[in-house]
Amino acid sequence: LKLLNLRIPGASILDPLMRMTALNMLLYIMRRSFEEIGEGSEPCMVLEIAAPRKTALFELSNENYSQNRTLTRRALQANISSIKKTNDWLTACNERSSSQAVLELFKKRFKWEPKNISAGKNRTPDYILGELLKAAQKRHKAHVGNVLPDWSRRIALSGARRRTGTWYSPDDALLKALVMTIVEDREEYNRFLSELYARYRIVVGVAEAEKAFGSLPMDERILAENATRLEQRLRTLGLLHRLSDDCAYVVNSFGGSE
Repeated sequence: LKLLNLRIPGASILDPLMRMTALNMLLYIMRRSFEEIGEGSEPCMVLEIAAPRKTALFELSNENYSQNRTLTRRALQANISSIKKTNDWLTACNERSSSQAVLELFKKRFKWEPKNISAGKNRTPDYILGELLKAAQKRHKAHVGNVLPDWSRRIALSGARRRTGTWYSPDDALLKALVMTIVEDREEYNRFLSELYARYRIVVGVAEAEKAFGSLPMDERILAENATRLEQRLRTLGLLHRLSDDCAYVVNSFGGSE
């Protein structure tokens, strides 16, 4: 809604709309995965703003990306495995033909009707559950399992290099879309970083890293330098004005007025 209310003509609005819609969907998928897994915290995305040399922040971002990429698989496994905590599972396991009862339960609960598994002495309930998990994970790998990495790449939230890996690193178009969405007219830079984290769980600087991880995951100086690089990048894009050593503002030049 914020983007649609900006004074941006015609098709020019489609690119930021695509990026922000996908970002919100990615965040929704990660949050739902956390709920299913039973994680007590919330997901986050550690952005490394391009540096002249490899830093410890790159390693953290790469690890963060890899962990987020496994969320949907872990959520799927947790969802299916949770059936063992239900009365339906206990009832099926206590049936005389427990394997047949479990197959019927899985047909009703998961719409799963395997053609290569039939009731028999060697088909225990746990064996059948294991086969269901394998089948679900195989399908997931070709479908939903691709969403987090593929969409992150398509909206330029992540970058990749051969022999280096993949990590969170935004391009200019995504940074512009974030400014359009967050900043009404102008916003003090540190407050902008705080809003990035509050709305989209995006970690750039010191304060946001401490909120996301409970304590600083690395030397404070590295995170501060990352925030400085983002400031310089926004200034180059015409999205930030520094009025003094202690005062920098992010400016929404696409719809607001300075």
